[in-house]
Amino acid sequence: MKKNNIIEIKNLTKVYTDSSGFKVNLISEFDLTLETDKPNVILAPAGAGKTTLLKLIGNLEKPDSGEIITQKNLKAAFIPSAPSSFPWLNTIENIMWGKNEDNSVDIEELVELLGLSGYEEHHPHNKSTGYRFRLALGRAVASGANFLLTDEPFEKMERVTARETLELMIRVTEKYGIGFLLATTNISRALFAGNVIHIMKKNPGKIIKSFTAEFSDEKNRYLTESPDFISNIHSLENIIRESEEEAIINFSL
Repeated sequence: MKKNNIIEIKNLTKVYTDSSGFKVNLISEFDLTLETDKPNVILAPAGAGKTTLLKLIGNLEKPDSGEIITQKNLKAAFIPSAPSSFPWLNTIENIMWGKNEDNSVDIEELVELLGLSGYEEHHPHNKSTGYRFRLALGRAVASGANFLLTDEPFEKMERVTARETLELMIRVTEKYGIGFLLATTNISRALFAGNVIHIMKKNPGKIIKSFTAEFSDEKNRYLTESPDFISNIHSLENIIRESEEEAIINFSL
């Protein structure tokens, strides 16, 4: 019986025309199935079309060919890589912007979970990228989204902040039963976020392999220090190294 909580991407193609009139085949013959009630991760080099793929799934852009079949009740929220907030609104107003009135989420509880208690009246125009990501995450939850399209917002954060913010995203999505698709160039973050890693090449963008990580213990903040984690990193590195696609060798760690 067909599952209801999936996104099916079939033979997707997206072509861009650059400023000189040259056509760039950004994504081609792209096939992937995602379970929307689970964490999903795409690991790809810069320029592979990760952002465009997320926008296509979120119906923010249209493909040139192929199809994306989603569940009827899917409400996806796109969180871009750049900080996303309204500087003229305070913390609560940012989170409440676009709130679904049918969504019974407790905003006070959400603010506390986001680590923003005490900052309810603060404005984000001069705040850190981590702070502003929390606002975008809270806004997505308050809107009633049941799937996040997360475009590597951690890249511009200091390393410890990035780790803490990723942990936060995982806690929040687990709390509210929200699945996500994280697109990243970072092997370590990919492994921390999800057990199934879809490896994507560029020129053109296409999934070349899906890797299932194996961990003997439950994930926690010390996971990256475990032998399992290091072993999985080596396995992923070997897949990338053994691939004939030179375009995927510039993943960061």
